[in-house]
Amino acid sequence: MPVHGELGPHAGSTKTTHREVIPLKLSVCHEMFEGMEIERICDLVADIGYDGLEIAPFALHDDVREMPQADKERVRKALDDSGLDCAGLHWLLTKPEGLHIGDPDDALRRETADYLVTLAEFCALLGGRDMIFGSPKSRDVPEGGDRLGYWQRAQDTVRSAGERAHELGAVIAMEPLARSISNFLNHASEVRRFVGEIDHPGVRMMVDCYSMGDESSPRSQIIAESGDLILHVHANDTTMREPGTGDLDFSEVVAALKGIGYDGWVSLEVFEIDPDPETMARRGYELMAEEMRRQGVRG
Repeated sequence: MPVHGELGPHAGSTKTTHREVIPLKLSVCHEMFEGMEIERICDLVADIGYDGLEIAPFALHDDVREMPQADKERVRKALDDSGLDCAGLHWLLTKPEGLHIGDPDDALRRETADYLVTLAEFCALLGGRDMIFGSPKSRDVPEGGDRLGYWQRAQDTVRSAGERAHELGAVIAMEPLARSISNFLNHASEVRRFVGEIDHPGVRMMVDCYSMGDESSPRSQIIAESGDLILHVHANDTTMREPGTGDLDFSEVVAALKGIGYDGWVSLEVFEIDPDPETMARRGYELMAEEMRRQGVRG
């Protein structure tokens, strides 16, 4: 799978380079299909027209370290049989509970980094690369906490995990989260600095349409300024549902991605189900694919 804008010796750089336009790939996050067997999810998603499925490990097992190898291989087989690619993993540290990238406890941070590497191994088994780090409870700074200390410890944890993940072909993408979701790394500029100071190709960033709406800058500006640091994109509206249900201008997002030569995944991620997962997945695909075709970035 080609890597968009592989980082060189200056990972903090956001210089935009214009490339030949490559069709954008569409995927959907699998936890929205709660209670459905993985084979059925894959078949449904492929039938709608998506290119890939983004996996939430917590929806498969409470602890991937204890997940039977046969169950992991079952997920890979379901993807292969349906013709889908793995768009990566997200909600990395939802379970097991208690892991944290910035906690003062050295042993806990080591365990957290090691668990992220376990997830990288799973991601590689599935044929994926992108590991989306949102996980607000595993990054939040407690009230009264030393924010600089949490920043530095979080960088050390993510750097350790990212270096090892990269050897497996995976990349950790730090996600700027809206202030209503987390109190740490809320703005794209903060994440650019966080990633730039780590300065390793195993650590990048991603952007989320909902969370970008929490910033003062337009989404197009955030994307342009983040440039080649962007590994992955989550598509969702101001309603926390699929594009087309709120105030999101998805055409602005597509144009901005086209402008930076982005060639990665655009994954539908929803936080509220209304009316049902299949309807939302179909409506989201139709709107996104139509706009991408209109702008010449999807066949």
